[in-house]
Amino acid sequence: QLHLRENRIFNQGAQAIAGALRENSTLQQLDLRGNDIGVEGAQAIAAALRENSSQPVRVRPWSRPQQ
Repeated sequence: QLHLRENRIFNQGAQAIAGALRENSTLQQLDLRGNDIGVEGAQAIAAALRENSSQPVRVRPWSRPQQ
């Protein structure tokens, strides 16, 4: 589990998380609640989760994506 709740994560941080998720083989839960991830960051995370099917990850989403 990785709890990143309320850590001021924005698009750039979400893209970094997406890069890590592409390589993930152990993480099962990711808590991103309370961050300000926008559409670009959300798309990057979603794409990473689709690309890496070796380990399903349950994501607790952040607030509604910001434009």
